Amino acid sequence: MHNILIIRGGALGDFILTLPVIQTLKKNFPSSQIDLIGDPRYSLLAKNCVSRIDSLTDKKWIPLYVDSPIRKELKNYLQKFDLIISYIGYSKHVFNSHLKKIKGKGFIHCNSSPIDLRVHITEHLLTSLKNLKIKQIYSPKIELDKKAKKYALKFWEGKELYLKRVVAIHPGSGSTKKRWPLEKFVELANFLKEKETTNIIFVLGEAEYDLRKKLSQLSDEIIIISDINVVGLASILGRCSLYIGNDSGVTHLASALGIPIIALFGPTDPKKWGPKGEKVNIIYHKIPCSPCKREKRDACNYKKCIDVISLDEVKNLIDKTILS
Repeated sequence: MHNILIIRGGALGDFILTLPVIQTLKKNFPSSQIDLIGDPRYSLLAKNCVSRIDSLTDKKWIPLYVDSPIRKELKNYLQKFDLIISYIGYSKHVFNSHLKKIKGKGFIHCNSSPIDLRVHITEHLLTSLKNLKIKQIYSPKIELDKKAKKYALKFWEGKELYLKRVVAIHPGSGSTKKRWPLEKFVELANFLKEKETTNIIFVLGEAEYDLRKKLSQLSDEIIIISDINVVGLASILGRCSLYIGNDSGVTHLASALGIPIIALFGPTDPKKWGPKGEKVNIIYHKIPCSPCKREKRDACNYKKCIDVISLDEVKNLIDKTILS
Protein backbone atom coordinates (compact mmCIF):
# COMPACT_ATOMS: atom_id res chain seq x y z
CA MET A 1 0.00 0.00 0.00
CA HIS A 2 1.73 3.17 -1.21
CA ASN A 3 -0.74 6.05 -0.80
CA ILE A 4 -3.27 6.52 2.00
CA LEU A 5 -5.67 9.41 2.62
CA ILE A 6 -7.35 10.02 5.98
CA ILE A 7 -10.12 12.59 6.34
CA ARG A 8 -10.97 13.61 9.89
CA GLY A 9 -12.83 16.68 11.11
CA GLY A 10 -13.89 17.50 14.66
CA ALA A 11 -12.34 19.07 17.74
CA LEU A 12 -9.02 18.42 19.48
CA GLY A 13 -10.24 15.43 21.49
CA ASP A 14 -11.76 13.84 18.39
CA PHE A 15 -8.42 14.07 16.61
CA ILE A 16 -6.39 12.71 19.55
CA LEU A 17 -8.71 9.70 19.77
CA THR A 18 -8.13 9.07 16.05
CA LEU A 19 -4.32 9.16 16.34
CA PRO A 20 -4.12 5.38 16.92
CA VAL A 21 -5.59 4.85 13.44
CA ILE A 22 -2.91 7.05 11.86
CA GLN A 23 -0.14 5.54 13.98
CA THR A 24 -1.30 2.00 13.22
CA LEU A 25 -1.14 2.68 9.48
CA LYS A 26 2.29 4.28 9.76
CA LYS A 27 3.69 1.38 11.78
CA ASN A 28 2.37 -1.27 9.40
CA PHE A 29 3.08 0.64 6.19
CA PRO A 30 6.19 2.70 7.06
CA SER A 31 7.09 3.51 3.45
CA SER A 32 3.59 4.66 2.50
CA GLN A 33 2.69 8.29 1.91
CA ILE A 34 -0.13 9.23 4.28
CA ASP A 35 -2.05 12.41 3.53
CA LEU A 36 -4.27 13.91 6.22
CA ILE A 37 -7.18 16.26 5.62
CA GLY A 38 -8.59 17.88 8.74
CA ASP A 39 -7.99 20.80 11.06
CA PRO A 40 -4.34 21.87 10.59
CA ARG A 41 -4.21 23.15 14.17
CA TYR A 42 -4.50 19.58 15.42
CA SER A 43 -3.13 17.66 12.44
CA LEU A 44 0.35 18.98 13.27
CA LEU A 45 0.36 16.59 16.22
CA ALA A 46 0.62 13.74 13.69
CA LYS A 47 3.35 15.27 11.55
CA ASN A 48 5.73 12.42 12.40
CA CYS A 49 3.29 9.98 10.78
CA VAL A 50 1.99 11.88 7.75
CA SER A 51 3.54 13.21 4.56
CA ARG A 52 1.07 15.97 3.86
CA ILE A 53 -1.45 17.96 5.89
CA ASP A 54 -4.35 19.80 4.31
CA SER A 55 -7.27 21.81 5.67
CA LEU A 56 -10.75 20.34 5.41
CA THR A 57 -12.12 23.88 5.04
CA ASP A 58 -10.04 24.59 1.92
CA LYS A 59 -12.27 25.57 -0.98
CA LYS A 60 -10.89 22.81 -3.20
CA TRP A 61 -12.92 20.25 -1.21
CA ILE A 62 -16.24 22.08 -1.70
CA PRO A 63 -17.21 19.95 -4.74
CA LEU A 64 -17.29 16.89 -2.49
CA TYR A 65 -20.18 18.43 -0.57
CA VAL A 66 -22.22 19.09 -3.70
CA ASP A 67 -24.25 16.52 -5.61
CA SER A 68 -22.71 17.20 -9.01
CA PRO A 69 -19.84 15.74 -11.09
CA ILE A 70 -16.32 16.08 -9.66
CA ARG A 71 -13.71 18.03 -11.60
CA LYS A 72 -11.03 15.96 -13.33
CA GLU A 73 -8.19 17.52 -11.31
CA LEU A 74 -9.75 16.60 -7.97
CA LYS A 75 -10.79 13.18 -9.22
CA ASN A 76 -7.26 12.41 -10.38
CA TYR A 77 -5.87 13.45 -6.98
CA LEU A 78 -8.24 11.12 -5.14
CA GLN A 79 -7.71 8.22 -7.53
CA LYS A 80 -3.99 8.05 -6.75
CA PHE A 81 -4.71 6.72 -3.26
CA ASP A 82 -4.80 2.99 -2.59
CA LEU A 83 -6.95 3.62 0.47
CA ILE A 84 -9.18 6.51 1.55
CA ILE A 85 -10.68 6.53 5.06
CA SER A 86 -13.36 9.09 5.85
CA TYR A 87 -14.67 9.94 9.30
CA ILE A 88 -16.98 12.60 7.88
CA GLY A 89 -20.75 12.48 8.44
CA TYR A 90 -22.81 9.39 7.75
CA SER A 91 -22.17 6.76 5.09
CA LYS A 92 -24.71 8.06 2.56
CA HIS A 93 -23.61 11.70 2.87
CA VAL A 94 -22.87 13.12 -0.57
CA PHE A 95 -19.24 13.68 0.52
CA ASN A 96 -18.75 9.95 1.09
CA SER A 97 -20.82 8.99 -1.94
CA HIS A 98 -18.37 10.85 -4.16
CA LEU A 99 -15.40 9.12 -2.56
CA LYS A 100 -16.96 5.68 -2.81
CA LYS A 101 -17.78 6.22 -6.46
CA ILE A 102 -14.19 7.24 -7.17
CA LYS A 103 -12.40 4.57 -5.11
CA GLY A 104 -14.90 1.70 -4.81
CA LYS A 105 -13.42 -0.97 -2.52
CA GLY A 106 -10.53 1.35 -1.75
CA PHE A 107 -12.84 3.62 0.24
CA ILE A 108 -13.80 3.09 3.88
CA HIS A 109 -16.25 5.19 5.86
CA CYS A 110 -16.51 5.08 9.64
CA ASN A 111 -19.14 6.99 11.60
CA SER A 112 -17.15 9.03 14.13
CA SER A 113 -20.14 9.67 16.42
CA PRO A 114 -22.29 6.52 16.54
CA ILE A 115 -25.47 6.77 18.58
CA ASP A 116 -25.19 3.19 19.87
CA LEU A 117 -21.48 3.18 20.75
CA ARG A 118 -20.72 0.02 22.75
CA VAL A 119 -16.92 0.10 22.97
CA HIS A 120 -14.34 2.80 23.53
CA ILE A 121 -14.46 5.32 20.69
CA THR A 122 -10.85 4.58 19.68
CA GLU A 123 -11.66 0.88 19.31
CA HIS A 124 -14.64 1.86 17.19
CA LEU A 125 -12.56 4.12 14.95
CA LEU A 126 -10.02 1.32 14.51
CA THR A 127 -12.72 -0.94 13.05
CA SER A 128 -12.11 0.97 9.82
CA LEU A 129 -8.87 -1.05 9.55
CA LYS A 130 -10.27 -4.50 10.40
CA ASN A 131 -10.13 -5.82 6.84
CA LEU A 132 -6.43 -4.98 6.61
CA LYS A 133 -5.71 -7.56 9.30
CA ILE A 134 -2.83 -5.64 10.81
CA LYS A 135 -1.61 -5.19 14.39
CA GLN A 136 -3.31 -2.18 15.92
CA ILE A 137 -2.22 0.54 18.33
CA TYR A 138 -4.92 1.36 20.90
CA SER A 139 -3.48 4.34 22.77
CA PRO A 140 -2.46 7.64 21.15
CA LYS A 141 1.11 8.75 21.62
CA ILE A 142 2.55 12.19 20.91
CA GLU A 143 6.29 12.66 20.71
CA LEU A 144 7.64 16.19 20.94
CA ASP A 145 10.43 17.28 18.62
CA LYS A 146 13.45 19.40 19.59
CA LYS A 147 11.73 22.64 18.60
CA ALA A 148 8.77 21.93 20.89
CA LYS A 149 11.02 20.97 23.79
CA LYS A 150 13.03 24.15 23.31
CA TYR A 151 9.79 26.17 23.43
CA ALA A 152 8.86 24.56 26.75
CA LEU A 153 12.32 25.16 28.15
CA LYS A 154 12.06 28.85 27.30
CA PHE A 155 8.65 28.98 29.02
CA TRP A 156 10.13 27.35 32.14
CA GLU A 157 12.94 29.87 32.18
CA GLY A 158 10.58 32.82 31.75
CA LYS A 159 8.34 31.67 34.61
CA GLU A 160 11.22 30.47 36.82
CA LEU A 161 9.72 27.01 37.24
CA TYR A 162 12.90 25.03 37.88
CA LEU A 163 12.88 24.64 41.64
CA LYS A 164 9.38 23.27 42.06
CA ARG A 165 7.16 20.56 40.69
CA VAL A 166 4.75 21.84 38.03
CA VAL A 167 1.12 20.71 37.84
CA ALA A 168 -1.20 21.74 35.02
CA ILE A 169 -4.90 22.23 35.73
CA HIS A 170 -7.51 22.63 33.01
CA PRO A 171 -10.86 23.63 34.56
CA GLY A 172 -12.66 23.96 31.23
CA SER A 173 -14.40 21.69 28.77
CA GLY A 174 -16.32 21.90 25.51
CA SER A 175 -19.51 21.71 27.59
CA THR A 176 -20.08 23.61 30.83
CA LYS A 177 -22.01 20.56 32.06
CA LYS A 178 -18.74 18.60 32.15
CA ARG A 179 -16.95 21.13 34.38
CA TRP A 180 -16.07 20.40 37.98
CA PRO A 181 -16.65 23.61 40.02
CA LEU A 182 -13.89 26.15 39.45
CA GLU A 183 -13.71 26.92 43.17
CA LYS A 184 -12.70 23.29 43.82
CA PHE A 185 -9.91 23.51 41.26
CA VAL A 186 -8.61 26.63 42.99
CA GLU A 187 -8.77 24.90 46.39
CA LEU A 188 -6.91 21.97 44.88
CA ALA A 189 -4.25 24.32 43.53
CA ASN A 190 -3.80 25.85 46.98
CA PHE A 191 -3.50 22.37 48.50
CA LEU A 192 -0.80 21.42 46.01
CA LYS A 193 1.17 24.61 46.51
CA GLU A 194 1.20 24.26 50.29
CA LYS A 195 1.75 20.51 50.56
CA GLU A 196 4.12 19.82 47.73
CA THR A 197 5.79 23.19 47.03
CA THR A 198 4.32 22.99 43.57
CA ASN A 199 3.85 25.57 40.85
CA ILE A 200 0.43 25.54 39.22
CA ILE A 201 -0.34 26.32 35.60
CA PHE A 202 -3.98 26.89 34.72
CA VAL A 203 -4.75 26.02 31.10
CA LEU A 204 -7.69 27.78 29.48
CA GLY A 205 -9.21 27.21 26.05
CA GLU A 206 -9.65 29.95 23.48
CA ALA A 207 -13.35 30.37 24.35
CA GLU A 208 -13.03 30.17 28.14
CA TYR A 209 -12.77 33.86 28.95
CA ASP A 210 -15.40 33.43 31.68
CA LEU A 211 -13.04 31.13 33.58
CA ARG A 212 -10.14 33.57 33.23
CA LYS A 213 -12.20 36.32 34.85
CA LYS A 214 -13.30 34.08 37.71
CA LEU A 215 -9.78 32.78 38.27
CA SER A 216 -8.44 36.31 38.53
CA GLN A 217 -11.03 37.05 41.20
CA LEU A 218 -10.28 33.89 43.17
CA SER A 219 -6.50 34.07 43.12
CA ASP A 220 -3.93 36.60 41.94
CA GLU A 221 -0.87 34.35 42.27
CA ILE A 222 -1.41 31.90 39.44
CA ILE A 223 0.03 31.29 36.00
CA ILE A 224 -2.56 31.17 33.22
CA ILE A 225 -1.87 30.06 29.67
CA SER A 226 -4.38 30.51 26.89
CA ASP A 227 -4.47 31.62 23.26
CA ILE A 228 -1.61 29.25 22.50
CA ASN A 229 -1.37 26.83 19.58
CA VAL A 230 -1.81 23.15 20.30
CA VAL A 231 1.84 22.24 19.66
CA GLY A 232 2.97 24.94 22.10
CA LEU A 233 0.47 23.68 24.66
CA ALA A 234 1.65 20.11 24.15
CA SER A 235 5.26 21.16 24.72
CA ILE A 236 4.36 22.78 28.05
CA LEU A 237 2.16 19.92 29.24
CA GLY A 238 4.87 17.44 28.30
CA ARG A 239 7.17 18.91 30.98
CA CYS A 240 4.57 18.83 33.75
CA SER A 241 4.63 16.31 36.59
CA LEU A 242 0.86 16.00 36.69
CA TYR A 243 -2.24 17.14 34.82
CA ILE A 244 -5.74 17.47 36.31
CA GLY A 245 -8.81 18.26 34.23
CA ASN A 246 -12.32 17.49 33.10
CA ASP A 247 -13.48 15.48 30.10
CA SER A 248 -11.94 17.65 27.37
CA GLY A 249 -9.64 17.69 24.38
CA VAL A 250 -6.80 19.05 26.51
CA THR A 251 -7.16 16.06 28.84
CA HIS A 252 -6.81 13.69 25.88
CA LEU A 253 -3.77 15.69 24.76
CA ALA A 254 -2.12 15.35 28.18
CA SER A 255 -2.73 11.59 28.27
CA ALA A 256 -1.23 11.16 24.79
CA LEU A 257 1.92 12.92 26.02
CA GLY A 258 2.37 10.17 28.60
CA ILE A 259 2.35 12.33 31.73
CA PRO A 260 0.32 11.29 34.81
CA ILE A 261 -3.22 12.66 34.62
CA ILE A 262 -6.35 12.77 36.76
CA ALA A 263 -9.50 13.08 34.65
CA LEU A 264 -12.83 14.02 36.23
CA PHE A 265 -15.88 12.61 34.47
CA GLY A 266 -19.56 13.35 35.06
CA PRO A 267 -22.19 13.08 32.30
CA THR A 268 -20.06 11.09 29.85
CA ASP A 269 -18.98 7.46 30.09
CA PRO A 270 -15.19 7.15 30.56
CA LYS A 271 -15.32 3.54 29.34
CA LYS A 272 -16.32 4.93 25.95
CA TRP A 273 -14.87 8.45 25.90
CA GLY A 274 -12.10 8.43 28.50
CA PRO A 275 -8.45 9.24 27.79
CA LYS A 276 -6.19 6.29 27.00
CA GLY A 277 -2.75 5.71 28.49
CA GLU A 278 -0.72 3.93 31.16
CA LYS A 279 -0.71 6.91 33.55
CA VAL A 280 -4.39 7.78 33.29
CA ASN A 281 -6.45 7.99 36.49
CA ILE A 282 -10.19 8.63 36.16
CA ILE A 283 -12.64 9.65 38.87
CA TYR A 284 -16.23 8.90 37.93
CA HIS A 285 -19.37 8.14 39.94
CA LYS A 286 -22.03 6.23 38.09
CA ILE A 287 -25.25 7.71 39.44
CA PRO A 288 -28.70 6.76 38.03
CA CYS A 289 -28.79 9.59 35.48
CA SER A 290 -25.18 9.25 34.28
CA PRO A 291 -24.01 8.73 31.64
CA CYS A 292 -26.65 10.61 29.69
CA LYS A 293 -27.30 11.61 26.09
CA ARG A 294 -26.32 15.04 24.84
CA GLU A 295 -29.91 16.34 24.72
CA LYS A 296 -30.50 15.42 28.35
CA ARG A 297 -27.12 16.80 29.39
CA ASP A 298 -27.73 20.14 27.70
CA ALA A 299 -31.08 20.50 29.48
CA CYS A 300 -29.73 19.49 32.89
CA ASN A 301 -29.59 22.18 35.58
CA TYR A 302 -28.11 20.11 38.39
CA LYS A 303 -24.71 18.67 37.32
CA LYS A 304 -24.86 16.24 40.24
CA CYS A 305 -22.77 13.70 38.32
CA ILE A 306 -19.70 15.96 38.26
CA ASP A 307 -20.34 17.95 41.44
CA VAL A 308 -20.49 14.72 43.47
CA ILE A 309 -16.72 14.34 43.06
CA SER A 310 -15.23 15.60 46.30
CA LEU A 311 -12.09 17.60 46.82
CA ASP A 312 -10.85 14.98 49.28
CA GLU A 313 -10.99 12.09 46.84
CA VAL A 314 -8.96 14.06 44.30
CA LYS A 315 -6.43 14.94 47.01
CA ASN A 316 -6.27 11.29 48.09
CA LEU A 317 -5.66 10.13 44.53
CA ILE A 318 -2.81 12.64 44.23
CA ASP A 319 -1.26 11.37 47.47
CA LYS A 320 -1.69 7.66 46.72
CA THR A 321 -0.86 7.35 43.06
CA ILE A 322 0.72 10.51 41.66
CA LEU A 323 2.99 12.41 44.02
CA SER A 324 3.89 9.65 46.48
